[in-house]
Amino acid sequence: MEMCEIVERQPCKKKLDEKQTANMIRKTTSPCRERFRIIQKGLNECVEENQKILSEYNIQIDTRMVQCSGRVLPAPDVLYGGRDIVHPTQGSWDIGHLHHAAVLKTWALLSFSNAPNCSDTVVNDFIRDLMSTATQMSMKVYPPSQVQCVSSRGGCISYADVRPHIESVQRKFHPCDMCIVVLPVNCSVYAALKSDAETRLGLLTQVVLDKNVVRRGRPLMQNIVQKINVNLGGVNNSLTYSLMSSVKVPVIIIGADVTHSSRTDSGCFSVAAMTGSLDAIPSRFACVVSAQNIGVKASRELIDETKNMVKQLLITFYRTNGQRKPQKIIYLRDGVSESQFRSVLDHELRGIRNACLDLEPSGSYKPATTFVTVQKRHHVRFAPADPRDACGRAGNIPPGTVVDNTVVHPKDYDFFLCSHFGIQGTSRPSHYNVLWDENKISQEDMERLLYSLCHTYARCTRSVSIPVPVYYAHLVAYRARQHLLAKDVRSDSSDSKAVDKKVLDEALSVVPSIASTMYFV
Repeated sequence: MEMCEIVERQPCKKKLDEKQTANMIRKTTSPCRERFRIIQKGLNECVEENQKILSEYNIQIDTRMVQCSGRVLPAPDVLYGGRDIVHPTQGSWDIGHLHHAAVLKTWALLSFSNAPNCSDTVVNDFIRDLMSTATQMSMKVYPPSQVQCVSSRGGCISYADVRPHIESVQRKFHPCDMCIVVLPVNCSVYAALKSDAETRLGLLTQVVLDKNVVRRGRPLMQNIVQKINVNLGGVNNSLTYSLMSSVKVPVIIIGADVTHSSRTDSGCFSVAAMTGSLDAIPSRFACVVSAQNIGVKASRELIDETKNMVKQLLITFYRTNGQRKPQKIIYLRDGVSESQFRSVLDHELRGIRNACLDLEPSGSYKPATTFVTVQKRHHVRFAPADPRDACGRAGNIPPGTVVDNTVVHPKDYDFFLCSHFGIQGTSRPSHYNVLWDENKISQEDMERLLYSLCHTYARCTRSVSIPVPVYYAHLVAYRARQHLLAKDVRSDSSDSKAVDKKVLDEALSVVPSIASTMYFV
């Protein structure tokens, strides 16, 4: 008999479950002041241990943290229905009546939970609370057309158990506004459900874990109502002023992102996604997604189909806004490292211009373009010099803190902005680089614009860490990868070379009735 011993501290390449993730976060996060203390202690010890060598070469190292000045931008006022105005405090605010409430008329609820505490009675209580919460938020929700609790064999479900019931709902109530699906915790049905509903059936779905059906606290119910409202074409909140109030021409704000394979889903093709604003605030967005070209480097960051994707967003804007073309483009690009700035700018700015040329072959359509990169993967952190300026239990810098001196590039147009409230750990500010600016937006206006764009995220009543168009582009790309994984279209299979881009784009193609909604929220 042989015994195998597992070596400790090996990296985990599988996706962590809920409990493991919670433990990982708890052990790796440190309050801001504690994190800076640990860094300072390590640096002091390093210098002391090597002082002899440093002295021989007459090298002196300043172990003090860099001091820089920052400003706290005023948060924009958030507008709800009935002209209710809410002012954010420390990056959050209380929800009001929905700014534009949709109507949920024909809908169904399917529960596939086998949890003893998620009985038919509990499910009906959840429906009652959902309708009550929606009414309080000024959203009209009719009683469900169908409620069905399905028992699965052996306590573990697959999409084969779910599919016939989803199809039945779509056939019976076509068109069905939405189907709420209750799934057990640690269930692997999500990707297949979303893929089938969005790319084949044309059915909007809202997944709720059974533990949340049992718990159904007020914040949770409000969150579900917000997601449903946006999926159905409503607007949860707005701002009290147009972000480009000084501009009297139509403006489109585009968020762009490329997502690559991770450790947990290696073998999936890279996917590019863009979102484009459709109103002046903006609160409503269109989206477009495309698989990256096969046969090029897997981690290639350039968006191959920039021209066609931007062109599609411009056409959607044109049709939505009374045949008015955007005269200014704000292009927010995520996931670009400093070494890729030049190549990404050259390629994607050319794609934007070619998209405009396709729409007006005469060359008369030349909207002014501003190109900004958004970076989160960096190691810059800030702590308030005066502890009295700290925000929250973690002692972070307050939301809206902007630093545009000392630690930025001496010549380039860049700055750091922390737009969110750090609940735990040390807040990581976003690093913005303005690579191209034909709109000649002043730095103060640019900082204010990007900070305001962090306040219209539909899922919650908090400012988020990156502008909403970029956040939504990330969600669209993630959903597209779920579609590919569900259909088992992978780049590490033996016949991957036989998969051409047309097959990939077909796998990503969303039913038109769904594609016109913000299904990704």
